Amino acid sequence: AHPNLTALGDTWLLNAVPARQYGYGASLHLASDATTPSTDGTTMVRFINPYPGTELIAHQIAAATIPIAAPGLGSATVSIAVNTFTAVDVAGASCSATARLGTTAAIGGNFKIGPTRLDADAQQVSLPNGPFAELTWDHVVDGPADLYAVTLWELSNDGADGTKIDGRAAWETPTRRLLVDKTLLKQGSSYVLAVYTSSGAPNAATGDMVTVSYPYEVNVAYSHTFTIN
Repeated sequence: AHPNLTALGDTWLLNAVPARQYGYGASLHLASDATTPSTDGTTMVRFINPYPGTELIAHQIAAATIPIAAPGLGSATVSIAVNTFTAVDVAGASCSATARLGTTAAIGGNFKIGPTRLDADAQQVSLPNGPFAELTWDHVVDGPADLYAVTLWELSNDGADGTKIDGRAAWETPTRRLLVDKTLLKQGSSYVLAVYTSSGAPNAATGDMVTVSYPYEVNVAYSHTFTIN
């Protein structure tokens, strides 16, 4: 757990689409609850599926915020979240269908750039020889993982001695290893990494980003901040 994590809440939503290829962005909202307790609980929901014969998807969001700061500057706040999508079988008319919403996917952490582990904020990093620096990370929470999306953020002064966060690069990979172009990492500049871990994309390793299995889950975790020597 992050020592400065502030919980935002735990929310679930029930949505419907006329066909799977429309995706979550084109869904019709059926029901939700923004006051879901952080502990286990059961909620009864009444709803009508406007697209008979299609699959409904229950979406759970657990979110929190953490502060991130460049050395000597005030902190900015970023959100972290776990999103879980679970198929709900409502073929019967008995109103007895249930959906178990919970998190099972792995969570990334323990980042390393070359041999240097990012185990504290403002970590000093010396880049290796050659055009690339190797980035690796572990699973700090075990579970399934099919795809990782990694974002490199640069930290700088926002003009008022606070921290400004700007995206510099993003990658997708089915493995916990990347080669980062060293021209993206400027001497004297500070950075932070975010890794989005997804499960429920069984064919991602072969380039198939369309096939989805449920439960589908994506979460985000941030590294400690670091400065390039």
